[in-house]
Amino acid sequence: MESWYTLVSTCQRQGVDVMSAARMIAWAMELFEKGIIDETHTQGIQLLWGNTEAISEIIGLIAENKGFGAVLACNVFDAAARIGKDVEEALNIKGVPLGGTNVMNFRARTIGAIINPRGGDEYRGRMGSFDNMGSGKNTGMTGMAVPDSWESTTALDIIKKAKLASGQASAMDQHDPTARGAVAALANRYSIVSDSLGQCKWNTLFLNVGVSIEFQAKALSAGLGKQIDIDDLLEIASRISAQERLFSIRGGFTRDHDTLPKRLINYQMPGSWPQDKVMAEELEMMKEEFYESMGWDKETGVPRDETLKALDLLDLENELKKTAV
Repeated sequence: MESWYTLVSTCQRQGVDVMSAARMIAWAMELFEKGIIDETHTQGIQLLWGNTEAISEIIGLIAENKGFGAVLACNVFDAAARIGKDVEEALNIKGVPLGGTNVMNFRARTIGAIINPRGGDEYRGRMGSFDNMGSGKNTGMTGMAVPDSWESTTALDIIKKAKLASGQASAMDQHDPTARGAVAALANRYSIVSDSLGQCKWNTLFLNVGVSIEFQAKALSAGLGKQIDIDDLLEIASRISAQERLFSIRGGFTRDHDTLPKRLINYQMPGSWPQDKVMAEELEMMKEEFYESMGWDKETGVPRDETLKALDLLDLENELKKTAV
């Protein structure tokens, strides 16, 4: 813990994002231990697990954009190109390395990670660990029961209706892909609401604690002096998400980028539950369900014309038609 605190403090003092640095250094350590890179790449630094001094030195080089630190200061694609190695070795989504969180043990979290426009971040699919609802209890990350809220009720209804329609039993668990794409779409909107209000998601029902979207709507209504309800907030979030998607498309991203690293598909992580394994077919099914729930074309991942019209984004619709997809 002392080493962790020291390294985090080092990042903060030098203006380096902790998560980005940790992920890039962890990737470099894996390459080093596998022999894919060596001391000729790292300028003599022994990048071995637990080598706090080496990590601290690399953080300094990242901050100064010097030596091997300049390589790790790049995104994964550019870093791999500079090293001269295949980027497939990097556990990344859209060029951003994955963190220490297992994105495969909660199915909605899996979708959140691959859909997030910034890449490598599962927060867009996390909302009170609703994946784990079943058997009358869900404690999520906090060890606290999910409160009786709009969020939990809505997520449960989505899953229960899907199970009823398919003739499945009502019992649920975090590895069941049923309706998880739709739940991830709900979580995506909810996450955007908190971001737009400038509120840390960790103080909301994102972690089963804190304020709900109902409170957010009431607080915003009081501040603006006009009535804002949950549907209004979700519509605003849908509009923001559609604009993010169109911006990504204009930059060259397609539905093919919405995926897990090849190493993690059909992969059983040591020490994890057998059910954590995400199959390729299952991933595609949940992804298409997410697109449908957001009003996007399930074949291309592009917001449909009618969705853009409903969200008053007609100007962006014309811009989209100029973009080859």
